[in-house]
Amino acid sequence: MTLWRKLIESSDEAALADWPTLSGSPAPATDSSGEWADATRYDRVETLGQGGMGEVLRVHDARLGRPVALKRMLPELAADPAERHRFVQEAQATGQLEHPNIPGIYDLGKDEHGQPFFTLKLVQGKSLAQLIRTMDEGDQKLLDRYSFSQRMQLFRKMCEAVAYAHSRGVLHRDIKPENIMVGEWGDAFLVDWGLAHHLETAEETADLAGTPPYMAPELVHGHQPDVRSDIYSLGATLYHWLTLRAPLEFSNLNEWFQATQRDDIKPPAALRHPHQDRVPLELSRLVMRCLSKQPDQRPPSAAALLDEIRLWLNDDVQPVCACTTVKWTFAHLTRQVDNAPIFAGLLLLWLLSPPLLLCLLFWIART
Repeated sequence: MTLWRKLIESSDEAALADWPTLSGSPAPATDSSGEWADATRYDRVETLGQGGMGEVLRVHDARLGRPVALKRMLPELAADPAERHRFVQEAQATGQLEHPNIPGIYDLGKDEHGQPFFTLKLVQGKSLAQLIRTMDEGDQKLLDRYSFSQRMQLFRKMCEAVAYAHSRGVLHRDIKPENIMVGEWGDAFLVDWGLAHHLETAEETADLAGTPPYMAPELVHGHQPDVRSDIYSLGATLYHWLTLRAPLEFSNLNEWFQATQRDDIKPPAALRHPHQDRVPLELSRLVMRCLSKQPDQRPPSAAALLDEIRLWLNDDVQPVCACTTVKWTFAHLTRQVDNAPIFAGLLLLWLLSPPLLLCLLFWIART
């Protein structure tokens, strides 16, 4: 029996209320040898959140005198060698990715009970999921702050982080709004690399991993993850960010499994939300390409997706319909005027000179 079928048969609506991350078990491994940091230098301040594997605390680093985030395993998982290995693997995977939109790892150590923990940059802000919920409720301040253009600027940073990770051979495998942190000053971070996998070993794993609303459908049917499965997760996250609605709605895993067999996702441009305008058609088309059931029909890489987002942000999207053609033409004319105002003024004067001359001659003849 596959892991998926076990999950279907054992799931119920109460257990799935928060749509937990699905993950198989990695091969057990012992902790790496070497020096481990001591937890006594960190003074607990408050609990920031809890996930399926661990909890995140705000702590004070007494040695450096700064606040940092500390992630530690949940007590019920700490005794499992496989889970301990997965936890250490998350720290090591994140620590190898040095990017402005991936929080840096500061320390990896063991607490007084011998349980692993790691510290990382403390992001002051909210998750993208929290922003979506607040905007969905009609928070006009946030809706004004995050226009579609601003939403794409923020999402561009996530694509840059994923493109960088892919260039280093690392898949995230759990991209979703809950794993995107937005800082108070507009900075954004892709967090929780606990399911990260190296592309060289991804073909060797048969684990079903991810969060249902954002998982690529081919993973459900036993296909191995690759960069295109991360592209699907990016597309599902962007769908939610633009429409304030998840791509698929369901109450249990069985319904989600059935939904992956059908084309149930409505294009973002076809949805209406009482608190915002319709999603631009060209963005809607891009999102739906990312959400294609056929991996080959998605953008081939995060870098390619990033290029298309930059084109849209620069008003340089290729015309796909009459509406887009008009906006594309107007945007290019405006850009030309901005780049060469004197030439544009002379050209306008030249175009207007014949009718102006005719008007002048008519006025002279009348008088």
